[in-house]
Amino acid sequence: MTEQRDCDLVQQQLSLLLYGELSFDQEEAIHSHIAAGCEACRVALETERELHEMMEAQAAGMEPAADLLLANRRKLMDSVTALPVPGREPLWTRIRMAATMIAPAPVWRMAAACGLLMLGFVGGRAYAERPPAQTAMMEGQHPMSARVRQVEADGSGMLRLVVDETRQRTVVGSADDAAIRRLLISAAVDPSDAGLRGETVEILRTAAPSEETREALLHAMLRDANDGVRLRALEGLKPYASQPDVRRAMAEVLLRDLNSGVRTQAVDVLTQSRADMNTEIHLVGVFQELMQRESNDYIRMQCQRKLREWKASDEVY
Repeated sequence: MTEQRDCDLVQQQLSLLLYGELSFDQEEAIHSHIAAGCEACRVALETERELHEMMEAQAAGMEPAADLLLANRRKLMDSVTALPVPGREPLWTRIRMAATMIAPAPVWRMAAACGLLMLGFVGGRAYAERPPAQTAMMEGQHPMSARVRQVEADGSGMLRLVVDETRQRTVVGSADDAAIRRLLISAAVDPSDAGLRGETVEILRTAAPSEETREALLHAMLRDANDGVRLRALEGLKPYASQPDVRRAMAEVLLRDLNSGVRTQAVDVLTQSRADMNTEIHLVGVFQELMQRESNDYIRMQCQRKLREWKASDEVY
């Protein structure tokens, strides 16, 4: 009964796993469960992965309208704004109620009309007298869309407007530029676009080595749901292959990744590079475990060759 509950929990989390929404411990628990020999969950993961890849392939040629996000944000903002505050009437309702108590409806309506007329007159003069430089600055910003949310008059003829704006901007620079690199690293973990992640990782792997680039590639290699992105990230980590934490991460790929192509690339990098003795001792145990459970003949052959080079047994004790 406990095993069935474990399988139910794992299969409920497979979509979150592929979208990279689980914590490291949760991912480890799922991979460990499947690695322990649960065929049902392994098949479920493969099926889920194929479904995701099919959906990504179908969505690749679908370009949403440019103003779709803005329209959705507006709808959300309107819905939130329309919600009444418990125990508190809207400001305009309270003003209207107070005015009704003070004077008959025709009187306060006339006063309100005069106030609006005066506000328009003062605002028109303020706009007409605005310095030309300020006008040019505002018009030069070219927002994609703007919506006024609040208007206040400060008593001196000036108006204060709260405006929601959405803009796009183009940033130009080399991959070695710090600002560009930060944007690339952000794109490399965008869960909504596997194509963008793949292109970004390809750029990062050819960029000048840096700690930020290394961390982004490690994250993509271990956690990205797309096989191609993980493979590119692994190739990009070759310059760092002698570092202990990178080798341990590649060893985890060898043990956990379900794609044989990614595992093959990982074993090639690990067997063709060297590190300190403590790290290599850790790999001895990994390669011995792979000799017992790996189904890919090439990977087993590479592990056996390396174990013999280290004069270690190819069996687990």
